[in-house]
Amino acid sequence: MAATVLHLAAERRLSLDDTVEHWLPGRVQGNGNDGSRITLRHLLQHTSGLYDYDSTELTGKTAPDFERHRFDHISPERIVTAALRHAPDFPPADPGDPEPRWSYSNTGYFLLGAVIERVTGRPWAVEVHDRIVRRAGLRGTRIPGDDPHLPKPYARTYHRFAGSGGYTDTTVRNMFWAGPAGALVSTSRDLDRFFTALLTGELLPPRELAAMRTTVPSNEEHQEFTPGMRYGLGLMRQPLSCGGSRWGHHGDLEGTFVRTGFSADGRRSVVLTVNGRTTDDTRLLTTEKAMQGLIDRFLCRR
Repeated sequence: MAATVLHLAAERRLSLDDTVEHWLPGRVQGNGNDGSRITLRHLLQHTSGLYDYDSTELTGKTAPDFERHRFDHISPERIVTAALRHAPDFPPADPGDPEPRWSYSNTGYFLLGAVIERVTGRPWAVEVHDRIVRRAGLRGTRIPGDDPHLPKPYARTYHRFAGSGGYTDTTVRNMFWAGPAGALVSTSRDLDRFFTALLTGELLPPRELAAMRTTVPSNEEHQEFTPGMRYGLGLMRQPLSCGGSRWGHHGDLEGTFVRTGFSADGRRSVVLTVNGRTTDDTRLLTTEKAMQGLIDRFLCRR
């Protein structure tokens, strides 16, 4: 999604300094939310302050809730509306603020999907496919829409919900609700190919790639799980123990973790998928440290 927005910026069909109000008049307002103060750059960098709506508030936080709602059709528009019932976490960053406040918010990606559609007149999924998926040769990547099933072969995912005595198979589910915030089905090979193509300049001109790499510090919550993390425009950066940084992006869902690590020049890469997840913070932190340690060892050639 971020690469698609920057692709449009390179064509001068939009500017990162455009406001949400400019493209989506009246969509972001009320409860202290003001789309006239939020730019597309804010949305991409998660410095908008918009409340990050937790999808489990619609799908439930227990195993029985998940079973009841796993095939529900929940539109991204419904999630944005629910998010805007909350006050923002903080005001949007000022242009000259070198260390703006930061908080990850998928609400911004839902809005970016709507902006892409307003700019191009086509569904965001079509633009992402034509500009990124097809261009990078990602043959194992698709946008499933309302189809909850996966093409074989596929890995299964298992989640231990709070209060549950065992694991729930969360593999088959309707991901329409995730929309432009992550409703893509992909493979480890394609993740590797995408980030390599992005970081080596195959997908974006130098100016837009440099904008993606311009980072700000993450908040305390993310620092606990990802020490030293800084965030660009859809890219995460974290220091390596051997010097330099790794780039990529995390992905989480009930039952699974996806972690990536790429050298700055895109020549070394790690894509890690771990299935089997709980809601226990202590176990989550232990797993996180193990995954990041493994990526660090590979990229530092240990």
